[in-house]
Amino acid sequence: MRAFPSKTFLLGEYLVLEGGPALVLAHPPAFHGGQGPGAGFAPASPAGRLALARGLDPKQFFFKDPHAGRGGFGASGAEFLTVAHALGCGEPWQTWELYRELGLPGSGTDILVQAFAPAEKISFVYVDQETRTLELRPPAALGLELTLFHTQKKLATHEHLATKLPSLAGAAAIVREEKNLVRAVRAYAEILESNGLVATHSQAALQDLKAEPTVQAAKGCGAMGSDVLLVLGQGAKLEPWAKRHSLVEVLRVPI
Repeated sequence: MRAFPSKTFLLGEYLVLEGGPALVLAHPPAFHGGQGPGAGFAPASPAGRLALARGLDPKQFFFKDPHAGRGGFGASGAEFLTVAHALGCGEPWQTWELYRELGLPGSGTDILVQAFAPAEKISFVYVDQETRTLELRPPAALGLELTLFHTQKKLATHEHLATKLPSLAGAAAIVREEKNLVRAVRAYAEILESNGLVATHSQAALQDLKAEPTVQAAKGCGAMGSDVLLVLGQGAKLEPWAKRHSLVEVLRVPI
């Protein structure tokens, strides 16, 4: 049995679709999977397609999702890595190549991060496909708390990615050059919003959060910022806000 971290895009969603950079948080709780009796993987899923392409039965795997199918934290990537490890493939870029060879949708960035980062620790991972960079890059200490909330709404990411997406001018420079995470999150969130890449429910929650003076930056994470909301603040009283918008706190960590 292998363990793989959850992942959340802090910066760079959409940029990675064109080979651009991203800052991704790898974090608990971990996914667990391996070969043996279990529900297995759907043949049409990335994990199922890899298994069938390499002569394995996708039904002969077990998998534990700590998020219970809520989406947004990399379950599909962890499933794919479960099969890749059964094939003896564990090196991140090699596993990423397996993903790309199958012609699967998306960038495969989650595969890279989840293959690279430890399963049960908080890791800030910088990825740049163009320069083949994959490294731990924790932000400078800010004396803040980073909190992740699940919206309990799930976006069909692959369907969304099939639509024509805008080019995010200036976004790559924010990811590559901005050293202050608060400023970077603010700037990147503004670009997403100005390009209509924030789901209505996430936008409403983020707008409401602006009334909380201890919050320094916030954004939706992943496709349309639909599944997960990131909040950076100091001693923020977020429980009433979370309750108003039916949000579930998943992670809170000092940075």
